[in-house]
Amino acid sequence: MSQTQKTLGFFISAVASVALALLTWWATQPTPVEGFGLVGEEFFPELEPKEATALRVVVYDKKQGEIQKPFIVQQVDGIWQLPGFHKYPADGEERLADTTTSLIGTKRSSLRSRLASDHVRFGVVNPLETDTDILEGHGSRITLYKDGDVEKGIVIADLIIGKKLSNFESDDTDDQDVADKAGQVADISGNYYVRHPDEAETYVAKLNIKLSTKFSDWVEDDLLKTQQDNLTNLALTSRRQTPDRRIEVITEASLTREKSADPWALAGLNEETEEIDADAIREITSTLDSLKLSAVRPRPRRSDGEPLLLGDLTLNIPKGVAVDAQTERDLQRDIQGNLGRSGFAIYMDTEAGKVQLYSRGGDLTAGEKTGVRYHLSFGDTFQGTQEEILVGREVEEPGKGDAPEPDKKETASNDGKIASRFLIVRATLDESLFGPPLVEPTKPTVPEGVKVDKEGNVVEPAETEPKPGEANAPKTSDKPTTPSDGKESTEKETTKEPSDDNSCQEETPAEKKDEAGTEAKEADTEKPTAAKPQEIPEEKPVTGDAAAPNGATTPAEPPKATPDPVAEYKDALSTYRIGMIKYGQDVADRKRKAAEGKKRVDELNRRFADWYYVITEEDYKKLRRTRDGLVKAKEKPAETTENGSEGPKPEPGKPDTRPAAPDAPETKPATETKPAPDPKGETAPKGETGEKPNPKDTPPKEESTTKEAAGSDSPPAKPTEPASPEKK
Repeated sequence: MSQTQKTLGFFISAVASVALALLTWWATQPTPVEGFGLVGEEFFPELEPKEATALRVVVYDKKQGEIQKPFIVQQVDGIWQLPGFHKYPADGEERLADTTTSLIGTKRSSLRSRLASDHVRFGVVNPLETDTDILEGHGSRITLYKDGDVEKGIVIADLIIGKKLSNFESDDTDDQDVADKAGQVADISGNYYVRHPDEAETYVAKLNIKLSTKFSDWVEDDLLKTQQDNLTNLALTSRRQTPDRRIEVITEASLTREKSADPWALAGLNEETEEIDADAIREITSTLDSLKLSAVRPRPRRSDGEPLLLGDLTLNIPKGVAVDAQTERDLQRDIQGNLGRSGFAIYMDTEAGKVQLYSRGGDLTAGEKTGVRYHLSFGDTFQGTQEEILVGREVEEPGKGDAPEPDKKETASNDGKIASRFLIVRATLDESLFGPPLVEPTKPTVPEGVKVDKEGNVVEPAETEPKPGEANAPKTSDKPTTPSDGKESTEKETTKEPSDDNSCQEETPAEKKDEAGTEAKEADTEKPTAAKPQEIPEEKPVTGDAAAPNGATTPAEPPKATPDPVAEYKDALSTYRIGMIKYGQDVADRKRKAAEGKKRVDELNRRFADWYYVITEEDYKKLRRTRDGLVKAKEKPAETTENGSEGPKPEPGKPDTRPAAPDAPETKPATETKPAPDPKGETAPKGETGEKPNPKDTPPKEESTTKEAAGSDSPPAKPTEPASPEKK
């Protein structure tokens, strides 16, 4: 055998040995445990946040031994709705996106079992299981769909959630299910046993799912969307049938205010004995602000699905149908058959020419300063469990049964039934809520004989030109000449000529001073030269020539100006034009507010048109008060007795046990004051005041009248020298 053959033999033997070893290793490997390979992986790795178009939550009712009605929210024709609640509109897009996002990243933390027999122990039995032999261990199932509703959509996430672990390291559970006692699912957080419906393996997963099956969490539960600061008008009314079968509206209370900061005013309030209960009114406005709906009911509909009664209480007569008395009666009968069981009725108001709503629970209207007026009509009360209230099945007959007492605040009875009330809401536009009517300013009347242009402006008369020869003629003074200076003025007029055509001769200040001095000297000769030394003259107000300094004559008061019709018209016209600008702005503002109010009223009535609502009886009692519930007795001020004590007087024949008021501190007698001087400057004689004459109070003797009239250039008189009657 050659060396080459030996080498080839060794190589073949080595390859065979390796192959045999590999075959032996493969044959002796243990069977892998199914499911362990998925630990640590996500349940839904391809899930996108906003791709979900439907959600279904199925919860098993342990008490009833059956599954509850599935909670479904889905998008149909672009509108989110709740099929289980009469297809009521839902705010589903954002909330469903939150639920989808919270499922992203959910991982299989650890494998607990690969056996289907352990599903009961871990509480992960499919709630849609058709096997009737399995009576316990059912979990809650959450399913998300895309591109359609729960019937036509594609499943993108599906998970059965079982019991919650109290200790992750062990299999201890706290027997806490996802659903509460009422069968509703809230946010899920913690470590739970979970599994996919198509898998037998049970895993432990840490969940933080934002989920809810509560009706109020998926709808706009703020029913009115109003704010209490906007409310300026409240009215409580009721309706009753008269003997002649007419419906009479009775206003029980009417409250108004102009601004939110103003106090409420109650019509017919007796201010002497009553005052408004501000807390009661505040409770009404705050309840309107935060009024929550508990459930909804669909209004009666035609065969084509359209409502029989629109949001503004107008009969929705189909197109092409003749509007006659028989058609209206048929519609009213259909409406009455549905709403009558809830405490409502409709009737034709012949005076108003439209359908009116009769409500057995009374009415409340609330007006906003925006012009929107809400009409709340209350029906009958009823009781039911939470599920009965939500879906409207097996409720007790309205207005009967175990209704709570009026003075009880609790709305739930011992058997878990909750007292509720039916409610119909509509909205109207009331422009009187904007304020008092706008009044256009009145244009002033043109005075007689005054010409105005088209815009009302006064046409001024044209100025006339002077005749030839009058331009250089001197203007004579209007001042009358006196006998003393007539000659002098004549000489001045003949010697002096005007410097120009438009100037007139005026007196110089020196000439005016000379005239004033001459007049003062002549006046001095006519006055008495001295006063009697023993008589005290009356101090009279200085008037006339004596009041003027430097001997100047005080001019007489000018006569009152006569009214000028033209000037008054111009002022009135200016005021009118300013008022018209303000009036135009106010009219434009009112039109803008009316357009905005009309738009909002239409939006509200579209929400209200298809439904009537269920609220709690507690909210009803806060809103629907009687007049006595809005006022309280006015507190009387405390009475004060003769001894100064306060409190009510004792009954006749009984001693006064009230404590006496503390003694007032002693006060010093008031000092005597001098009598006030007489307005004319006169003083009472000293003998009448009871005081001794004071030499300082004696007025000085009257000095010479010549010194009173002397100019500023005269030297002052000596104070010790008496005035001489012969001295001038």
